[in-house]
Amino acid sequence: MAKTGAKGAKGTLIQRSVTEGGPYTTIPEARDITLTPPSQTYEDATHQESPGDYAEQVPILKENGSASFEINFKPSDSVQSDLEGDQESQSLRYWRIAYPQFERQYEFEGYVSQFDHQAPVRGILRANVTIQVTGEVTRGAYVP
Repeated sequence: MAKTGAKGAKGTLIQRSVTEGGPYTTIPEARDITLTPPSQTYEDATHQESPGDYAEQVPILKENGSASFEINFKPSDSVQSDLEGDQESQSLRYWRIAYPQFERQYEFEGYVSQFDHQAPVRGILRANVTIQVTGEVTRGAYVP
């Protein structure tokens, strides 16, 4: 029986830059990080002579996904506060999800589309952040 190749995700970073190419600042105390891939849109190209009783589809555009992450929210933290400012000002930022432990990274441009605070009676202050990706996500070797 083959031994698993699974690896832990601890050490993954979500990073933000105000300029293309960096420098990147790590968002402090990020917890779960998700990058949703783009989906493909199609246009119906069915015509009277299409073969059989099947519709024909043609790929048109890729719809961007999103990146989302949860943080242990620290209201006095300037980096976390910048996320709220980015949402309010609708500022385009440059993002990177880095897997230093695997020497891999994903870079993309996007807007903070959601910043939700959570203050449970029995729990710690947290926030959920969503980045709406715009343009292509590029992947490559991790560059610190």
